[in-house]
Amino acid sequence: MVIVEPEMDVDPLAVTSFFWFLPYAEVKDLGGQGERVFSFEQRFLPADKWSAAEWYYSDEAAGLRAQSDHMVMIQVVNKPFVPSERKPERPEDWLDADIRHTGEKTEIPGYIVEPFTAELKFYVQSYFSFFTKTHDWDSLTMGVLGPQEALQMSAVKVTDPEVYNEDAERTPRRNGPEDIRMGSYDKETPCGTCGKSWRNNFERSCPGHFGHISLEVPVPNYLYLGGARSPSPLLP
Repeated sequence: MVIVEPEMDVDPLAVTSFFWFLPYAEVKDLGGQGERVFSFEQRFLPADKWSAAEWYYSDEAAGLRAQSDHMVMIQVVNKPFVPSERKPERPEDWLDADIRHTGEKTEIPGYIVEPFTAELKFYVQSYFSFFTKTHDWDSLTMGVLGPQEALQMSAVKVTDPEVYNEDAERTPRRNGPEDIRMGSYDKETPCGTCGKSWRNNFERSCPGHFGHISLEVPVPNYLYLGGARSPSPLLP
């Protein structure tokens, strides 16, 4: 016998999620998620991350941008509790509130919400940081790394043309083009240089490291010799 749980009526004006912004200093030590009290008068709230990014630079968000020169985007979750066989009773730490919108259409996808104050959970959106602080520069110097500088930055001398070992896992060969010391390639494998793996959170992820190849003879860059981009004598 199959027990089908009764479907709950969905309120078309209920807001179950929205996007907002907080100062980086407030969220940097939370591990990507947290809880806080949100209090809004009737106002616009973005419905998705792309709409939030567009709205952040509008005139309406000027006061928000003034809060800090480094703001991060968060997703605020307001999912109502639905009893199930696995969770028949509402957990004590479950957070939700009666948040409704007016139903008005908005130029940027989102909601005009009615006033509310509620404690809710939020999740930091890793790729969405916003900076408003500017700097005045007097000059900019550009150049080319010298041989010693390149060697100092290098984590691996690449000497093996083969990419993978002939094992079942096809692990990267040492001193090959994908030597693990040049960076992790997945979430399970630590980098051979910094010990970090690949993560969505840049601060916890291996940034990647340079390798180098020692050439038998110097090979100058044709453009640095004053050559034209096209045609080049180095191309057939």
